[in-house]
Amino acid sequence: MKLSNFGKWGMTLAIYVCLACLMPVAVIGQNSPNRAAPLGADGILARPGLFKQLTEPPCSYCSTQNRKGIVQPSDRVIAWVRAVHNGGAIPIRHFLAAPRVINDTYGLFFYDPDGGYVSAFKKDYGYEFYGWRRGVMIVKGRDGSLWSALSGAAISGPSKGRKLERIASMMTDWGYWLMLHPESTAYDLYDGKRYPIAKLPAKLSPEAGQTMGKVDSRLTPLESVVGIEAGGQHRAYPLGGLKERDCFMDTVGGERVAVFWYGPTQTAVAYSSKLDDRTLTLYADDVSPETAPFKDRETGTRWTIAGRAVDGPLKGRELNWVDSVQARWYAWAAEHSDTSVYAPPLKGALLTPAAATASRLAELKREGTNALVLSLDGNPPPNAVKDAAARAARNGLSLYFWIEVARNPRMADAHPEWMASLQGHPEWRRLFPSAPHAGPGEVIKNYPWVPILYKESFDAHLNRIGALLKYLPPAHGVFLNDLQAAPSACGCGNTLCRWTSDYGPVLTAARLGDDAAARFVEKMRKIAPGSEVIPVWTTECEEHDQAKGAACDGVGCFPGTCWHASVRQLMPVIRQAKRIGALLPYRAFQRADARYGFEAGWIKSGIESLAKMPPARNGEPVSANRVVAILQGWNVTDAQRNAQIERSNEAGAGGWVMAYAPIEQSWEPRLVKVTKALSASESGAAPGHHDHKSGP
Repeated sequence: MKLSNFGKWGMTLAIYVCLACLMPVAVIGQNSPNRAAPLGADGILARPGLFKQLTEPPCSYCSTQNRKGIVQPSDRVIAWVRAVHNGGAIPIRHFLAAPRVINDTYGLFFYDPDGGYVSAFKKDYGYEFYGWRRGVMIVKGRDGSLWSALSGAAISGPSKGRKLERIASMMTDWGYWLMLHPESTAYDLYDGKRYPIAKLPAKLSPEAGQTMGKVDSRLTPLESVVGIEAGGQHRAYPLGGLKERDCFMDTVGGERVAVFWYGPTQTAVAYSSKLDDRTLTLYADDVSPETAPFKDRETGTRWTIAGRAVDGPLKGRELNWVDSVQARWYAWAAEHSDTSVYAPPLKGALLTPAAATASRLAELKREGTNALVLSLDGNPPPNAVKDAAARAARNGLSLYFWIEVARNPRMADAHPEWMASLQGHPEWRRLFPSAPHAGPGEVIKNYPWVPILYKESFDAHLNRIGALLKYLPPAHGVFLNDLQAAPSACGCGNTLCRWTSDYGPVLTAARLGDDAAARFVEKMRKIAPGSEVIPVWTTECEEHDQAKGAACDGVGCFPGTCWHASVRQLMPVIRQAKRIGALLPYRAFQRADARYGFEAGWIKSGIESLAKMPPARNGEPVSANRVVAILQGWNVTDAQRNAQIERSNEAGAGGWVMAYAPIEQSWEPRLVKVTKALSASESGAAPGHHDHKSGP
C-alpha cells in the first residue's frame, strides 16, 4: 500500500518518538549525566529533516474557511494583527503542528510546542527545522545559518549577528479571532486532508529536556510569560494567576507600554501607550464587552485585544504593537539572559492594625488593593500586628510595615538635644508669630523631629526599630518614612524643605555625612533580613515657592543649596534601595492649587521631579518605575483618591500606597537649653552652612 506524504511523515515521526521513549529523559533545568544523543560543540542537538516545512499555502478568508467546520472555535491560532484585511490567523493544529515552519508572503512562522510559542517574522523563505539548543527550537536558513526560532537571532553561519524582524502578532483562539475579524486572511483548508493535521503536544519533548540546561530560577521553567523587547531591553510578564482581563502599564527601555491580557483566550500582547502626541493610560474594564475589554482613561475609548479602537473618540485608530511573544519562561530566559521580570505594581493600603479588620481588607481586595501596609506608629501591641497580618494573608494581601523614623515625640522629649534646629532663615516665624527668640545658651529646636542625621539618634533609631520588629511576623517589605531632616529645615517655613538638620552655628549632636540615610537603609537590611527596605523621600521646594506670599517667600531656595544638598543625600540611597517611596500627600502639603492642572496634579509633578532635578545637580535620574507614590487617603473624597491614583499612573510610578492612616508631618518651635554645644569639627560632617543664594 502506497503511503501518502502524511503517512510517510507520520511513520518517520513514530520511529523518532519510539526511539525517544527508549532514551533517558533529562530532568528539567539540569544537565543529564546520560545524554540520549551527543550535542554538538555549539550545544545543539541536531535533528534535520525531522519536520518538513510548509511553503506558501494558498490563502483565503477566515469566514470562508470557518464555514467548512474543520477548525473548532477553541483551536489555537497565531494571528498577525497589522496588515490588509486586518491581518489574519493560522490554526496551529492544522498548519503548524506538523511542519513547525511556514515560509510565506504573509510571514515566516516558527512553532515550538516545547517553548510554548509561535514566532512570526517578516516574510522570508528557505527556512527549515534543524534541532534544539537550550530547549529552544533551532531552524536552518537557506544560506546554512542557524537561527533561534524564538529570538530570530542567527547564532552561526554567514548570517551570524543578524536578527529577523518580528511582525505584529499574538496567540488566541479561532472563535474569538473570527468574532473580531471574520474578514481577515486565512490559509485554504480545502477538504481538511491536504495538509497533515497534528495534535498539539501536551508534554515536553525528550530533546528539549535534554538540551535545556540550568534554568533561571526566578520563575518555574514551564511558567507562561509574555516577553517583550523595547528600547534594547527585555522584560518577562508572568501570566499565572491573573484576572480574566488585565492590563499592565509599564516602561521598558524608555518606552511606555501597555500589556493586555485576556484570560478566556489566554492571550497576552503588548502595545505602545503613546498615540501621536499623547500618552494613554490603558486599563482592563470589567464591564466592557468581550470584543473590546480595554479602555483608556483619557478619552474613554474602548480597545480590542488587537489594539484597535472600536468605540469612542479614537474609534478607528490602532495602537502601535510592541515586540512581544508568549512563551515558556525557560525558553524566554535562555534566549534573553538579560531579561528582567515584571513585578505587579504595589497597590497598598496604609492602615493601623485596629483598622485592618477582616471586612475592611476584603473590601480593599475587591477594589484592587494587593498589599496591606501596617502602621507601626505608636508601637502597637505585637499581638494586634500579628492578628492583622494573619487577616491580610487570608485575603491574599502582601504584608508591609510602615515605620515613622524622624518624627518621634518620645525620643524628642527624652533627648531634645537630638532634635533638628530652626536656625538660619527666620521666615518660619510667619507661621509661629508668638514663638520665643533664643537667648544665650539656647537654641530653637523643631519639635518633635529627631532625624537620623546625628550619630546619637542614628544608633538610637536603629535600636528602637530592631526592638519593634523583633517579635513581629516577617514582612515583604518595610517602609522607612522621614530619613531626611525636619520640615522647614533651613528656617524657610516650607514643609518640603528637608535638606539639613542645622542651618546655623549651634550644634548639639554629632552630625553625620550625606550618606547617612543610605547607611541607615543598609543596616536595616540586617535588622529585617528577607524584607525589602523602602526609604520614603520628600521632594524639595519648587521654583514658584519663591513668589510673593508662597512657601519660600523671601528665601532663594530653589536655585540655591536645597536641591543640591537633597540630591547628594538621595544618590547614595537609590544605590542602596531597589525602590523608594515618594511622600506625596498633596493636600496636607498644600499642593492642591490650580497651577498643577488636574486634581492631584502635583503628584505627577513630584514623581517627575525625582527624574528631572538630580541630573541638573550632578546626580542621576530616579526612574518613575522605581518610585512608590505615597498618597493621601485621609480627609479626602473618593474622587480625590482616584485622581491621585490616576496621576501616579500617568507619571509611570512603580506602585502606590493609599495612606488611610494619617501621616503626621506637623512641627512646632521649642526653646531648648544648650547643655553642650559642639564645634563643627567636633560634630563631624556638618553640611548646611551655606547661603541659599551662593549655590552648593
